[in-house]
Amino acid sequence: MSNEYYYQQPQPGQPQPGQPAPGGAVPYYVKKNPWYLRWWAITLGIVGVVGVCCFGALAFVLVGTELDSDSADNDEDSSVASDIDEEENDVEAGTEAEEESEADYFSSTFPVFAAFTESGSGDSVIDLPAGQGIVTASHTGSSNFILTTLDESNEMSDLLVNTIGNYEGTSAYGLDWLGMDSASLQITADGPWEVTIAPIADAPKLGDPEESQGDGVYQYSGGAANWALTHQGEGNFIVTYISDSLVGWDLLANEIGNYEGTVAVTSGPAVVTVNARGTWAIMSS
Repeated sequence: MSNEYYYQQPQPGQPQPGQPAPGGAVPYYVKKNPWYLRWWAITLGIVGVVGVCCFGALAFVLVGTELDSDSADNDEDSSVASDIDEEENDVEAGTEAEEESEADYFSSTFPVFAAFTESGSGDSVIDLPAGQGIVTASHTGSSNFILTTLDESNEMSDLLVNTIGNYEGTSAYGLDWLGMDSASLQITADGPWEVTIAPIADAPKLGDPEESQGDGVYQYSGGAANWALTHQGEGNFIVTYISDSLVGWDLLANEIGNYEGTVAVTSGPAVVTVNARGTWAIMSS
């Protein structure tokens, strides 16, 4: 780094440059400071440092504010999603609890046992689980097909099926309003048959509407309602409603041939049985 100098203007009485000074005096020079040590350079440097610091602080505040905003939005979104998940879980838990309650009723009110199937041809007798159950049967033949339940004394306790020719349907035993016990099932047939015995808890739920043909047994867990019943066919059309209400056993319909009408039912749970030769429907009205 080189030093800079500037010439000092001679004072009055001093010699001019290039001329000897009186008395042998020598002219002198004053040393000049570097630019970065001058007052204006130092002032500009201080201003620049302060500006950079202020800009950095402002940027930090803006970035922090943006991050805080994003974090708040994320927290809000997470909170909303959590609330939705909790509501869905509550709905699912309520539905599952309701379904479990319905299942508990049919499995706790009626006997539970392992379903089993018997098959054969012609007349036969098979043992039945005690209490109540459902009988799903099929028959191929041209003569009588009769299913009769017997008590322990082999006296008839209920007539489940009495038809001629081919048959396929489901009926229930042990639900008769007389409350008679059923110990065995007597089969009268002229052809091959198959019978499956299952607990009431295995019966399907009654749909709305429920449309089918022939005999059927269903679970009902809805509230009090008015049902529109229809039947197209020859022979009996019988619908019963078995519940824990004061009446307990209610005969909704008992007709022969075509039928159309509206009936009232109490709140479930209940067992609904249908005995029919033709097509039928049950629906809320």
